[in-house]
Amino acid sequence: MAKPAAIDITLIIGDDETVQVTICSDAAGAVPVDINGRTYEASIAATPGGAVVDTFTTAVSGDGSTGVVTLTLTDTETAALTAGVYSWDLVETNGTAETTLILGYCTIQERVTV
Repeated sequence: MAKPAAIDITLIIGDDETVQVTICSDAAGAVPVDINGRTYEASIAATPGGAVVDTFTTAVSGDGSTGVVTLTLTDTETAALTAGVYSWDLVETNGTAETTLILGYCTIQERVTV
């Protein structure tokens, strides 16, 4: 089994945030997987295994053939976050199998312009 990809993201407090991930079958990221029928969950926590501070809304793009999953948080959701460095993950459910696809750090920053 392949280990999860390590991908770090940065979110800005008070912004609408969108993260797009393409699920691929090769290390180069050139061959997207047809993810039709699969579901995804993505969460942010203070520490791995710690209390979840927010959960992304997830959506598979189109019919799933392009392998694209879109993760979103609204400006209201990000406004409720506190600046700092957190952990985040993306988990895929395919039938009864759950697989962690991404583990990384999520830096939450405040805006400079108010």
